[in-house]
Amino acid sequence: MKKINFLNILIILALCACGYTPIYKGMKNVNYEIEITKLNGDNLINNVIKIDLKRYEKSDKSNKELYKLGINTKYEKTTISKNLAGANVNYELKVTSTIDISSPKLTDELIIVEKLIMDNINDKFEEDEYENSIKRNFGNSISRKIISKILQSQ
Repeated sequence: MKKINFLNILIILALCACGYTPIYKGMKNVNYEIEITKLNGDNLINNVIKIDLKRYEKSDKSNKELYKLGINTKYEKTTISKNLAGANVNYELKVTSTIDISSPKLTDELIIVEKLIMDNINDKFEEDEYENSIKRNFGNSISRKIISKILQSQ
């Protein structure tokens, strides 16, 4: 009985003292704004990035630090392997994003590459929906990396 209590206490102490803090803690009180000046490339990925960054959009009456972004995304879907009949079996989905960040504190070019290997799905509608879901995930990941880069510069 004492072993079980000791083990429970040890687990609770280990979990409470692990030092975990959320990355985006306190994001409601940000002291920067983002303005997207250029948006080129894949429409779906760019729209997801734009929607994710909208909460940091420039307002007229603010004196927060302004980060201007030029975003260029390049989406590629290449065949990796085929079966004996010549039909595609696997694809590599790849997004290369080039983000030009400029502000009074930071002028940088951020290149983000996201890759995923996707199996062929017989139903083309289902495959297209799955591919669009992956594109949305790529867009979310890219926008999180942009915010992380801006937070690092502050």
